[in-house]
Amino acid sequence: MARMVRKQLYIDDETDRRLVERAKRLGVSQAKLVRIAVDRYLEGSEERMRTQAGEELMAAIREIAELGPVPGGGGERSWKREDLYDRF
Repeated sequence: MARMVRKQLYIDDETDRRLVERAKRLGVSQAKLVRIAVDRYLEGSEERMRTQAGEELMAAIREIAELGPVPGGGGERSWKREDLYDRF
């Protein structure tokens, strides 16, 4: 077996629920399922990864834009920059 390196990551509650459910259904540990997913992601083409990252960035920008106007833009926004850290 290859030497393993411990990594720690944060996922939201919904992703955790889905991970637990899928690991149980497949009969593998959650760690094994994450390793498989990372391997598959890294085996993908760099162009596909860049495209996916760009799409995710644009979705985040659209979501931020929907939060409301920025200061100095003629209106008051209802969110603070710190609020974005929890969302993105």
